[in-house]
Amino acid sequence: NLEPIYDIDTAIRAFAVVAAAHPDARLTVAGSGPSLPHLAKLTADMGVADRVCFTGRLDNAVLPDLYRSATVLVNSSLVDNMPISLLEAMASGVPIVSTNVGGIPYLVEDGKTALLVPPGDPAAMAAAILRLTRDLRLAEELARAGLEAVQQYAWPNVRSKLFDVYARVTDRESRSSARSAS
Repeated sequence: NLEPIYDIDTAIRAFAVVAAAHPDARLTVAGSGPSLPHLAKLTADMGVADRVCFTGRLDNAVLPDLYRSATVLVNSSLVDNMPISLLEAMASGVPIVSTNVGGIPYLVEDGKTALLVPPGDPAAMAAAILRLTRDLRLAEELARAGLEAVQQYAWPNVRSKLFDVYARVTDRESRSSARSAS
């Protein structure tokens, strides 16, 4: 969603720096929301409007192709607990540059499965993106480690843990009910 808490401004400002170094670079911003007019104006003000594509809301069916076409996934959130886009990027083998807010440092590991930067810092974000464009080995290592790490969230792994939790809760409730009845 294009809302202030996702701070797409920072991603656009970082992209302007990246675009200066990489004339063929493109930024795709997926989603819709109230910030779109402001963000479109910002791209024009930054001189990158012709290199930024605002897709609007996308159907889930097109997301795999979008991820596969990406060199880097950029997440500029000011607040986020568990961004699904990070899981989707890892599952697609795309290296990540993200802010280090909320639950993100528990989801990805800086330098191992992503590069983390402070929120609201376009210079740091641009530097991390440029680092991945210049160090393809690092980009590949992050992508590979992310693909491995995201497996813990795959349904077969989550299912057994979820069923274990349900079993413990129902067992506790059964024992509690039995004590209350006696």
